Amino acid sequence: MSPHKVLVWALMAQVSLAHAADGGLPGLGSTPADAQVQAEVKKVAKGPPPAVKMECLPNPVLIGQPVVCELIIIHREDVTLTVTSPADITPLSAPPAQAHGEGLLKSVRRLQVIPKSMKKVHIQELVIVWTEADGGIGEYPVSELRIPVQSMMTGVTDPKPRTYDVPVLDSEAADLQSEKKRFFNAHGPIPYRVTNWPLLITLLVLVGGAVFTLLGIWLNRWLKARQTEPAPWVDPRPAHIIAYEALDLLRSERLPDKDLFEDYYVRISEIIRAYLKKRYGINGLEMTSEEIRTWAARTRLGPDPERALTDFLYETDIVKFANVKPNMVEIEIITKQAHGLIELTRRSETEQGGAADEGTREQAALNGGTTQ
Repeated sequence: MSPHKVLVWALMAQVSLAHAADGGLPGLGSTPADAQVQAEVKKVAKGPPPAVKMECLPNPVLIGQPVVCELIIIHREDVTLTVTSPADITPLSAPPAQAHGEGLLKSVRRLQVIPKSMKKVHIQELVIVWTEADGGIGEYPVSELRIPVQSMMTGVTDPKPRTYDVPVLDSEAADLQSEKKRFFNAHGPIPYRVTNWPLLITLLVLVGGAVFTLLGIWLNRWLKARQTEPAPWVDPRPAHIIAYEALDLLRSERLPDKDLFEDYYVRISEIIRAYLKKRYGINGLEMTSEEIRTWAARTRLGPDPERALTDFLYETDIVKFANVKPNMVEIEIITKQAHGLIELTRRSETEQGGAADEGTREQAALNGGTTQ
């Protein structure tokens, strides 16, 4: 065949196909049989879908126990039904359809599935296909249903809950007592333990409270051990200024006018003793009068200050310890003696200069006090 004829035949074939697609040349593009098949495939059911109800028992189910599902389908008499299901769902024999009102039938389809694990059983992918008399086809997907699976012991041919009231075999019911003895001999007594939660919670609370209490006590002691007590406040003013101020305050209280003579002498003695502690660093408030005299003689305050201190201690001791009641003149004299003693020791320390200061510092170091 020449190349010219091949080209002509190719062009004719393309034209024929184009006309066949447009319906111009039915003989070349398709056959009447193909057109009929296409029409049948595309034909859809015109009538209403059937009414479907699915029930599955038992629900819940034990492992290994079959679940039987019934599909109750109400449909027209001129309709044929087919149920499609996945591979794990097995169809069972179905009874014949029964009349259900005028022009309707009731068909029942039975399906079975056996659970093999604790996962829920899924009844799904069920499709009801109905075919009408004129060839129309419709599909109805059944709603999914999930059935829970109860725990059950494995390795049992017929897995059912067993008790002494329901023996493993019916023949054992006649001798129930022997079955109980056999079980006791094989397994022994079963321990019965109940957790006493109220008692356990109470003990936990008590132990926790004791632990936190001990922890709090230890933490409090640890914090107190790390704390340092603040040093007592010390008046920075000179000793004679503090003593003069205390004497003025004592005179303003007018204790002799209230017949508190002993209190007045005790107070004025404490003022002079505190002055000696501040000035020379001795613990005058804790020392006896004799100890103060011995200290004065050893320190060599000088004849006038030493005499004045001795007279002052003598006069105050008479009133404090001998219950001698002084008169107003004697009270004025003891007050002037206190002022004079302060002035004498102050003047004596000024005249002695550095030597007196050095002795004062040595005495303060021995007694652990402070000096001015």
